[in-house]
This record gives sequence, C-alpha cells and structure tokens, in this order.
Amino acid sequence: MKELLNLARYVGMVRAREKEIVKLIEFLSTKSNGFENPKLVLIGGYGPRAFIPFLRSTRDCDFALKK
Repeated sequence: MKELLNLARYVGMVRAREKEIVKLIEFLSTKSNGFENPKLVLIGGYGPRAFIPFLRSTRDCDFALKK
C-alpha cells in the first residue's frame, strides 16, 4: 500500500511540474511570436509534451536557437 501512495505522490508531482513547464513554454511562445522572433526550436523530453497528452518522466526542456 505504501508503494502505491508513493507512486500516486510521484505522478502528482510530475503532473504539477509539467503544468509549470507548459506555462513557461506558453510564455516563451508569446514573447517570441510563436517561437519565430527569435526563432526557437523546442527539444528535449518536454518538447512533445507541450503539444500532445503524453506523460514523460524526463526533466529536460531544451531550446535551440541560431547564434
């Protein structure tokens, strides 16, 4: 039973973290005119999560931009 509670707590933490990351991605999208100015490419584990409902346990959220 304790393992089940730990798993539920972990899933809750991951979902809360993802909501915050999505807020950050939406903020950057707004400030960069849809990632166009400057041109940004969203990569990493959270890249797909911003656009599809797929739970990822990875913690990276990366952006690439031209120098």
